[in-house]
Amino acid sequence: MVYDSRTRGQSIITPAFNLSAKYVIHTVCPRYRDGQRGESEQLYNTYASALGLKRRVPDANSIAFFSMGTGIYKWPMGLAADIAAKALLTSTFYDTLMCVLDEKTRLTYQAALDRYL
Repeated sequence: MVYDSRTRGQSIITPAFNLSAKYVIHTVCPRYRDGQRGESEQLYNTYASALGLKRRVPDANSIAFFSMGTGIYKWPMGLAADIAAKALLTSTFYDTLMCVLDEKTRLTYQAALDRYL
């Protein structure tokens, strides 16, 4: 599959082959420009699209994400964390994980989650 502006935010699932997982979900998140072009809704829909694949793989028990968009796509960390927390709380997977690289990012995502719990 070729990822372009038409597929941004839509997720696909493939076998994980030699990884220690059953499946890999692939998605392309939207680029943050100025927050005035529906970017927040697009990022939420990116998470929702990946989470929605649970119905296609009922034997999948867990899903893990990284801090989508906060690197080269320029999402402000606090805004991205807030959107992720809202979306991930809708998960129907047994375990839903957010993987981060450092303590600052972990604290930002934990604070966003705490606001919704």
